[in-house]
Amino acid sequence: SSAAPTTGVEMGSAARGAEVYAQHCAVCHGVRGRGDGASAYLLSPAPRDFGSTKFRLVSTVNGAPTEAD
Repeated sequence: SSAAPTTGVEMGSAARGAEVYAQHCAVCHGVRGRGDGASAYLLSPAPRDFGSTKFRLVSTVNGAPTEAD
């Protein structure tokens, strides 16, 4: 049997997700995801504040995100 291709990231690993976020996202979005990372001031538009509950892409007509969004 042939194995599925690997990406170097195990699906479902919260610890790995935190590691990837810290390496690739926190510099702009901040440690807590508030859009206040060390490089945030360099970006236009500013990095999204994930805690604001304002989502750019949602699947509902009223713009309120679902758990799936």
